[in-house]
Amino acid sequence: MDVRRFWVSIVALVLVVGLAIGGANLIGLRGEPVTAPPVEGIVPPMVLPPLVDVPIEVPDEPGPVDYVQLSSHRSESSAERAVKIHGLELKGLVSASLLKVYKVTLSSGTWYRVVLPQDSRQEAEATCGKVKAAGHDCLVFTF
Repeated sequence: MDVRRFWVSIVALVLVVGLAIGGANLIGLRGEPVTAPPVEGIVPPMVLPPLVDVPIEVPDEPGPVDYVQLSSHRSESSAERAVKIHGLELKGLVSASLLKVYKVTLSSGTWYRVVLPQDSRQEAEATCGKVKAAGHDCLVFTF
């Protein structure tokens, strides 16, 4: 073995042993656990309330009904989480208890829409306007 390979092997061995010892300290296997210092400017994650069962409804009301659609999701669980999030973000504008999840099958597949039923198209457009003024997106639909 030449001298260069010898020293490369020694350096690699030192690095591996150092990482093993230092890594053990980082994960708390030796001595006190190491904690990261606080970093300013980092926002803690939003804590959501626990998920509850939101009934999935398929519209079966006679005649057209107007809705404000707040979001559309590919999975039922994602739509249920969105109901909670919309309820928190739009508190005061939209009552979370009135939000519904409708399953819709389109040519592009099955979608779960988070909607707010309204009594009229004018009421739906007014509500959507308030939601947009609060910085969120929405669409008005008639089913």
